[in-house]
Amino acid sequence: MHHFSLSVPVFDIPHLLHEVISSLTPYDLTVCAQVSSRWNYLFEPFLWHNLNFANHGTITHFTTLSSSSPGAQTGLYRNQHTIRTIIIENGWALDAALPESHIYPNLTALTFRAMDTWSKATDKDGLVRMIRFLERNTSLQTVRLEVFPLHNDVACKMLGDVLKTHPSLKDLEITGGAQANRSSVEHILRGVVGSCSISVLKMVSAFHHGCVRIQSQDPSSPPLVFSLFPSSSSTQGPTATRLKQLWFDPDIHGPEYHILLLALLNHSPHLERLSFAAPKTPYQLADLVSAFSKNPKLRHLELIEYNTSALNNSNNNDYPADLIQATTSASSHLHSFSLRSFQTRANSSFIDRAAHALVHHQHSRTLERLDFCKDDEVASKDLQLLLMSCPNLTSFIVIDVDGHESTTKNRSRIHIEDLAAGGWVCRGLKELSIGFTGFSALTSSSSSSSSSSSSDESATAQYYTTLIYNHLASLPHLQTLCLAGELLPFSVSPRDPWIPPPPSSSTYFDFSLKTGLAKLAPLKNVQTLNLSQWQHFWIGKAEAAWMVEQWKGLRYVTLPVQEPSIVSEGYKAAGHFMNLIAVRPSLIVSIKV
Repeated sequence: MHHFSLSVPVFDIPHLLHEVISSLTPYDLTVCAQVSSRWNYLFEPFLWHNLNFANHGTITHFTTLSSSSPGAQTGLYRNQHTIRTIIIENGWALDAALPESHIYPNLTALTFRAMDTWSKATDKDGLVRMIRFLERNTSLQTVRLEVFPLHNDVACKMLGDVLKTHPSLKDLEITGGAQANRSSVEHILRGVVGSCSISVLKMVSAFHHGCVRIQSQDPSSPPLVFSLFPSSSSTQGPTATRLKQLWFDPDIHGPEYHILLLALLNHSPHLERLSFAAPKTPYQLADLVSAFSKNPKLRHLELIEYNTSALNNSNNNDYPADLIQATTSASSHLHSFSLRSFQTRANSSFIDRAAHALVHHQHSRTLERLDFCKDDEVASKDLQLLLMSCPNLTSFIVIDVDGHESTTKNRSRIHIEDLAAGGWVCRGLKELSIGFTGFSALTSSSSSSSSSSSSDESATAQYYTTLIYNHLASLPHLQTLCLAGELLPFSVSPRDPWIPPPPSSSTYFDFSLKTGLAKLAPLKNVQTLNLSQWQHFWIGKAEAAWMVEQWKGLRYVTLPVQEPSIVSEGYKAAGHFMNLIAVRPSLIVSIKV
């Protein structure tokens, strides 16, 4: 047995020093560094691991130290070997953060948010200094450039040339701040193509306008010449990229976007994840499907920014549905599929065909993640079909609980009558964000009938409530549960609000013990419960205590107060959970307004 000797200082035992430092906050480290010269020598390097050159001209953790002061410059020079990440918030800190003579040999991540520097047409020197900094620091693995001028040919060519020779860069994210030029984007993409290390590329626009605008190419105009990749006889560079993940949606108008996307797909055989703007014509779709054959490892698809009402081939009503069916069937082993900002109400068969396409083509056996939370509306029967057909699902997201959309707009729900179609087969589901509707129809019909009929309606409502509990209870591996309740009618207004029924009404699924909450006892792994999109729940003291007792891992609870009629219930439920923090100290309760 090793006996610890008091004669050996803790600072001379590396693993103990590491344990001590890892338990301290940046403020604590700052205080420790001021104790003595030896303490400063030991603790100061850890303060310089992650630096944020903030908007007010100071460096994070050094609240009184100006980034341009001699002390800051001395600290940067003295600790340049310990710096791991740098974030620059604006152009004012550019000189202080990126002095010409400094090289940070262990710097792995850089984020530049200097919107004012990028936006000034006269500040060409700032762009040059930033790109030269990337060139000097060859240890960089992750680079984020926000609001970068994708319309500036000179800057984009410089950046592309640096990317070709950078030995360690793996993850590149560029957010464009203005409409991009095709030639400028090509300069950067040539650098990605020539890179021996970049595997993740995200190039998107910072300003979306609801959909990618469409411009038809004039048949009389000369064909677009594409020179991103060298010809087969060229020896100037590789003919394939190393890309594994690609998010590609710069603000490029017309067919140029389609041409660039096809070129990347045709030369990226290792691609596994793709996020892209949907093609606008059947001809572009055919090209895209053909390109997918060059990507045998493609497993994750995300279609973004599509508006069916903006189609330039409006006579083809089947095209929107063909789009989903073709893109999903072209990938033989799809693991995840997402729709983002799709506006589809103009074509009711769109999502219906999408659901059937996902279930067929063997995707039902490979799909692990489905995300429709940014879509307008997914039909109830389609949601139920997917949950009944995809046994390997681990994540199913329909309700956007993190966004700021009202429950009136976020209308995707499972109708309670569709639950009777069958049980859910995704027993390994870990994340579920779903809503249920249909109870209000039962209530409205019972209110105009006799008392005996009302009793029958109540029994029917309890039947559907039990169905919901049984479906949820069949998911024993669930870790995140986000629930939404009855839809608000479109006629809701501040003058004529829709008032939910009284708490613990027998005609509603309200998450109370009275209606069957105890059936969810098998959900032992639940860590997150989010009810922020629910208008009628009843969580009393007994319900809160039951959940804390039964769900040992429960840590996060989010409750709503956005509707006037449930403000008091939301705060009451939060209070019940807050009273149980003594029993579960790790419990975090939040209110979403």
